[in-house]
Amino acid sequence: YPPMNILNTLTLYFSDYISNSQNKIKLVLFVIASSVFAISESIMLPRTISMLAEYKTFVYIKYLMILFAAMIFVGIIRNYLEITIINTMTASSRSKFFTAIIKKYKENYKDIEIGNYVSRIMSATRSLKEFVQNLIRRLFPYTLILICVVSYFFTLNTKCGIVGFVGLVYIFIITLTIGNYVRQTKIRVEYNFRSEEHTSE
Repeated sequence: YPPMNILNTLTLYFSDYISNSQNKIKLVLFVIASSVFAISESIMLPRTISMLAEYKTFVYIKYLMILFAAMIFVGIIRNYLEITIINTMTASSRSKFFTAIIKKYKENYKDIEIGNYVSRIMSATRSLKEFVQNLIRRLFPYTLILICVVSYFFTLNTKCGIVGFVGLVYIFIITLTIGNYVRQTKIRVEYNFRSEEHTSE
């Protein structure tokens, strides 16, 4: 899953969606909302609870209530944007490929293996939908958090920073390796399933 291959694949499937300026704005807002929620959940909330447990003052109770309210508000916005964006994006990509198939076989529609094409398009767009969701909701925000944490370690102690940086690189390597293995396994399973279908026919 080299970065350029990912970018080219996303562009191929979702070019119609991202060509609209309003959709781009929604996508940026979704990224921002997901990042703010992740930072609040992973850094600000534990920090506030820790301060409340240490000092036990009403000030930190107030901060905690405000933080909870803000997280609920941001979470609602994030979920709304996610549903709107992902559903529209998936529908747009599926419509694009179904239209392309119809145009390709409009003179000889009897040669269309409709079940095979529908299965492939639905599977590919579903996988990409899940990838985009995980990319925006988890991978990008938590990568940003890890980078900030490692940078903070460097300000405290250089050795701690180096250890944190090596750990971060190690996590990325494992994630890419396992992700590629899962992708290859999925491709083999789908190929074998289609081969069995054709054999049975």
